[in-house]
Amino acid sequence: MAKFLISNICIPNKSAMKTKTSISSLLGVTQEQAALLFGVSRSLWSLVEIGKRNLPLHATELLGKILVKIQESEATSNSPVARQHDTFNKKLEKLLHENTYQILHLEREIAAAIKKREKESRLRRLKDLLTNLENEKKFQTGMASIINSKVSRTNDVVISNLLFEQEHRMELLQFEKSLLESKLQSLKLKMIMPKAENNPAL
Repeated sequence: MAKFLISNICIPNKSAMKTKTSISSLLGVTQEQAALLFGVSRSLWSLVEIGKRNLPLHATELLGKILVKIQESEATSNSPVARQHDTFNKKLEKLLHENTYQILHLEREIAAAIKKREKESRLRRLKDLLTNLENEKKFQTGMASIINSKVSRTNDVVISNLLFEQEHRMELLQFEKSLLESKLQSLKLKMIMPKAENNPAL
């Protein structure tokens, strides 16, 4: 098997270079890396790739195993089921990306609403304190009226209701995120399992 595979991808002459691929290119490594991987010299590896020398037995066996796995992997990845899984995977990842964006945006909205509620609460307390002091004739500056003009007409109940709605949306988004992550994990397992079933030695 190894010799058959090697003969199909070696480059015996210049004309064949147009239609055949070197072993190094197929593996996605340089000639130096390939020589290191198979435990041979760079010069020997160069001769092997042009079909003028053979690899030692141990290197031939290793190369054969690697090429078999590559072919099996490519066959699996090109199957209709694999393509469908890949399409679903991309859709789920897109949905998860959108979900993450919505969560981050909503987190900022919630933080802003909480900050506004706290600011309004402090202003109201200060306004009430100054009003009481002015009513008691202990502090006559008119500051209570000035502060009152800065206090939002939106009462605490409205802000609290808004926060409740935002937090409820956050819970839904967090649940959706968990569901999407679970589906992605399940899909990735399905993509791996056929390879494991076809290659029990892996």
